[in-house]
Amino acid sequence: MFIVHIIAKGLVQGVFFRCLVKEYAQKNNIVGTVQNLSITNKVEIFAQATEDKIKNFINWLENSPGLSKINRIEILEEKENPRQQYYSFRIL
Repeated sequence: MFIVHIIAKGLVQGVFFRCLVKEYAQKNNIVGTVQNLSITNKVEIFAQATEDKIKNFINWLENSPGLSKINRIEILEEKENPRQQYYSFRIL
């Protein structure tokens, strides 16, 4: 299992981006959270899953799902074999 802390920058607020992230995560057995940051045009994501699922998730994000226009994805932290921190995927 892996856990990553991601910041997505660009047109990610007001375009149902968080809902799309949650939907993708639930379909792909990824647990964690997604939330808008008070700084405009940024969304914070914590995702926990297998390495392959995390890589696919990041690829999906980089392709600007839905109406979003992602300019940059920052991976702030990545850990292998963390203790289970999440049991579902939630929008905060």
